[in-house]
Amino acid sequence: MVRSAFSSPSLGVDARTLWRARTTALFMSCEREVFGDLESSIIMREVDESGTVERYVVKTTPDFHLPYVARRALGVEASSGKSGSKRKGFVDTFEEFETEMRQSTAPYLYEASLKSYSTFLSPLNSVIEGVVRCKSVDAESCELSVKLTCSVKITGVGSMIERIMVNKIKSKFELYPKVVELYKEKLREREREMEARRALAERERRSRETIEDDDASDYQSVRSESHEDDDNDSTPGQRPTAVVPVVSLGSDVRGAPACCVPTRRRSSSALAAY
Repeated sequence: MVRSAFSSPSLGVDARTLWRARTTALFMSCEREVFGDLESSIIMREVDESGTVERYVVKTTPDFHLPYVARRALGVEASSGKSGSKRKGFVDTFEEFETEMRQSTAPYLYEASLKSYSTFLSPLNSVIEGVVRCKSVDAESCELSVKLTCSVKITGVGSMIERIMVNKIKSKFELYPKVVELYKEKLREREREMEARRALAERERRSRETIEDDDASDYQSVRSESHEDDDNDSTPGQRPTAVVPVVSLGSDVRGAPACCVPTRRRSSSALAAY
């Protein structure tokens, strides 16, 4: 049995941000990149009936394998790896965390209980358990720490496996400053991408508004020209005057309208009536 406790160097992020970030896909991708793990993901997450305690399990496939002596003692030939491939000696670890969703010591201290299991190691005789803490150093930094007990009860190789597993966890904690810096850089990169998208959307919006303004200006111009033509044809408020052909009463014009009978014919007709 190995009992150990160690902390990360000071990390350039406040405790609340780091504690919340630890279970995000972005932060876990940074861990894989820095630690060299082949895979990692949260395979189960649940909240108890009271809604106060959260439990989640992280499955990780580290990029290391058990020594030949340990594999032989455990009877390990191969383990199921990525995409179902077979890789000799690789071990999948399952870390079960349990934490209170609202912690009385927040935002200065967060903690979660930890139980870790590995493939090919029976939980009945092999377990890692302890407490993980995230403690505030100041307003802009914090540190991660763990206090754990590792027990592997296998004759001949148990102590060797215990040292391998504990040293692997310790080395990861020492690398957390790189994980945090990579995480912050990816956040900045994501923000730059979002800002570029917002700028593009704003340019497109302004372009649409310009086109709409131009179309509206063209419409007003055409409408104004149409009104000017109407003003030239008639005085506002008056009806257009119809043009009526005028025929001189003193002229003898054949085909003139009946109402326009020449004067002399009209006079002779009137005398005949008497």
